[in-house]
Amino acid sequence: MNTSNPSALEIRGLTKRFGGVAAVSGIDLDVATRETVAIIGPNGAGKTTLYNMISGRMTPARIWVAPEIDAS
Repeated sequence: MNTSNPSALEIRGLTKRFGGVAAVSGIDLDVATRETVAIIGPNGAGKTTLYNMISGRMTPARIWVAPEIDAS
């Protein structure tokens, strides 16, 4: 994390499996305050699964949650 521009979203080790298939595996992501990020990739790459886990619509198999960050 960059201390001069703290992360609005920090994800470590995000993983989701469907049976024996890893849809998302070990994703690390830092999004700074006021930063715009695009997730691109081919069909079946796990973009929607990633979004659903970030938004809380789907439970990840494994994730590290950062302590609350004061972005004021």
